[in-house]
Amino acid sequence: MIQPRERPTRLPAPEHLRRSVRRRRLRNHYRRYVDAIRILGVLAIVMTLVMSYLALMANLTSLNYRVGVALEKRAALQEQTMRLDDKIAHLESRERLAEIAMKMGLHEPRIYAVVARADAQPAPAKRRRGGIALLGAVADWLKVP
Repeated sequence: MIQPRERPTRLPAPEHLRRSVRRRRLRNHYRRYVDAIRILGVLAIVMTLVMSYLALMANLTSLNYRVGVALEKRAALQEQTMRLDDKIAHLESRERLAEIAMKMGLHEPRIYAVVARADAQPAPAKRRRGGIALLGAVADWLKVP
């Protein structure tokens, strides 16, 4: 049988050589993934920007819908207010009130009477101030039609 050749025993490598080999292996190992990590980082940044833009646009769209609904409600309330104002004006009209009074048998007074209650106490004397009483006239001017 053939005897295997004896290999010469290797001397242990010095420590600084072992460290440099280990560093080279680690660096080569990480270099394999650097490009993939860079691409994923760029994709993550782009996706974050796109998602932020979409979120802002969705919020803006919902606000536009809310504004539209509020404008429709406002228009409906204004229309209802106009109808109610017309109804109030009709109910307060002098012609209508005169007609109702005629139906009830009321008429303009022919004699004005002042009646004093027996248990009423006299009002305290007020100090008269000089001037013209215009408050009633001014109130009519300021009245909203």
